[in-house]
Order: sequence, then structure tokens, then C-alpha cells
Amino acid sequence: MKGVPVFIMENVTEYRVNLPYPEVESGPDNRRTVLLLMEDYAGMVSELSAITQYVYQHIVLEDAAEEVSEVMRHISIIEMKHLELLGEAILKLGGNPMYASRGRFWNARNVSYVTRVREVLNENINGENSAIRQYRRHIEQTANQSVKRLLERIILDEELHIRIFNALLEKYR
Repeated sequence: MKGVPVFIMENVTEYRVNLPYPEVESGPDNRRTVLLLMEDYAGMVSELSAITQYVYQHIVLEDAAEEVSEVMRHISIIEMKHLELLGEAILKLGGNPMYASRGRFWNARNVSYVTRVREVLNENINGENSAIRQYRRHIEQTANQSVKRLLERIILDEELHIRIFNALLEKYR
């Protein structure tokens, strides 16, 4: 919405599953778990990458596909919540939630800059599927049960985003 102050809290509940996000507790293998979470937080396939990509898409599609633009804005807000949750988990497990993973700082090459609606939606579906695969690998690789529960909960939102993108893809055939 043009001209609406960004500080107004919006109702984005239809873009997230109506379940609480589990609290993360310190547990076994904190260091390894932090490394896994850093990848989800600010790696190539990460919440930070999703946020920046979706905000970019919101901006460039605002005039051409207003409905898609608004969806991208709302989903980016949910991804911001995921970023916050992962950052808090990293901190709680003794890590530093800086925007880096595997010794590399996050960078804007992690974002897809396609601007045609169907390509945008297909890129986003592929990105969400990649994120889900990564989360599932990380669930298998950590012994921390509270982290497993958090990642499983985040996956539910990502699966909802795929359903939303698929529904939009049907509209833009």
C-alpha cells in the first residue's frame, strides 16, 4: 500500500501457521548446532536471503502485479520472524548472530532478481523447497530437541508459503 507508514503493525496471520514457535534451550552439541543455524539464518539459502528477495519483489512488482507484491510483503514479515527466532536461538546457544555462514558474510548475490511474475513465483517455490530440504537436513544433524522442534515449526510456515505461491501461479497462467 503506497503511502502507508511502515510502523503500523499489520495482520499477517494468514501467511503463517497458527501454532506457537517453540523456545530453544541449550543442549548437546551447541557449537555444531550454532553452525547449522547460522546457515539457516544468513547462508545462501536462508531467512535473510528470503527476506531481501521478497522485499525486492514487493517493490518491483508493486505496479505490475499489486496482489503478488502485497503477498511478498506479508511473507517477508513472516520470514523476518523466522530470522529473529533463529538469531535468538544462535545467541542462546552461545553463538553470535551476525550475517555470516561458513566463514562468509551474507551478500546480495544470494537474491534472485527476476521480475516476471511467473518466474518470481517459480523462483520462490524453488527457494522455499530448498529451505525446507536444508531445515530437514539440519534437524537430522542436531541432537538439540528444542532446535529440532523450532525448525519443524518453521517448515510449516514455509510449506504454507509454497501453497500460497502455487495458488498465485495458477492465477497468473
